[in-house]
Amino acid sequence: MTIDPTVPQELYALQTWFAKWLSQPMRPYGSAATRELRRIVADGPSLRGDQRFAIYNQQYWLRLYSALQKEFPTLLALFGDQEFNASLAEPYFLSHPPKDWSLRRIGRYLAHWLFCHYHDDDRWLVLAIASLDDAYERAWWERSLAPVQMGQEEKALSLQPFVIPLTLQCDLVSFRTLLLQRPAEDWIEQPLPPIDPSGPFFVVIYRNPQHQICHEVISEKEYYFLKAFDNPLGTMIADVCIGMEDASDVASWLSKWGARQWLSVKTQ
Repeated sequence: MTIDPTVPQELYALQTWFAKWLSQPMRPYGSAATRELRRIVADGPSLRGDQRFAIYNQQYWLRLYSALQKEFPTLLALFGDQEFNASLAEPYFLSHPPKDWSLRRIGRYLAHWLFCHYHDDDRWLVLAIASLDDAYERAWWERSLAPVQMGQEEKALSLQPFVIPLTLQCDLVSFRTLLLQRPAEDWIEQPLPPIDPSGPFFVVIYRNPQHQICHEVISEKEYYFLKAFDNPLGTMIADVCIGMEDASDVASWLSKWGARQWLSVKTQ
């Protein structure tokens, strides 16, 4: 973290102190903490200093919880509000405290955090749903690069950042759609929708030119051909075609991807 040397030392110390206390989860303060808070935060007309700070602390954490829930609505439906906040959001934010003024993509590390720390019996489902929710967020927020133009097909090509190919054990896209048709709290007492166990399931989450988030189920062959371009250094079409036993579908795939602006030209 860069520190502005022109900031007065007392102000910097106060800001550091404030951030330290604010980043602690909402808990009843002990006697020592209460004394320290009251030493710094002045009492008000109706509340003590520690009580005034507790309100600020509560609103800060509720805002973090709300932002993460909006990024991972399917996980919220699986866990419910209270368990989502206690089992996922709080330990995640303690491990990855926000370091930016914006709450955009505040959960960008949640899928990886779950991979490292979540080991309950439903681990496979939670990890897959987290990756799926994350893909929808990425498709919305990722930048758009200059799409491939006519005559550029022989150059090194890369997948657009807003195009996310996924392979799933089963049809979790339909499962997600059913879950999100009802408020998350409805699923606390209701059985979850059935999951089609057939798989694997290959899908692309992407943003269309009208800025709508869409998905398309594709074949295994198209999936692996598309994944070959998920390379920031760029990939040549001819190199991907080498060794293919049947390249008859390549032209139609490239035509479709071009119309949807899924590929960009590798820039120097």
